[in-house]
Amino acid sequence: MARSIRSSPNAFPAEVARYLAVEPDDVKSLIKKAKLPALRIPKATRAVTRIPLRDFHAWLQARTENPAPQLANYENFLADFDSVRTASGQAPE
Repeated sequence: MARSIRSSPNAFPAEVARYLAVEPDDVKSLIKKAKLPALRIPKATRAVTRIPLRDFHAWLQARTENPAPQLANYENFLADFDSVRTASGQAPE
């Protein structure tokens, strides 16, 4: 059974970009330069990138001074991330 995007443990780089209020290319740079955890999944025509949300949460916590309450624990983070993910009303890129 396929999971809904909302409950997926992985995010598209465009979703992470919306959450961080940056451009998708900035997320790609974070993957390369700042070691943002990401998975490269081979597909028939090209590989796609997914970012595990648990790893993203830990990565944010390690780099944030004075974290917002949304980063206090994974469940709060996930609810906040999902609110941004679903508020965009756009399909992931």
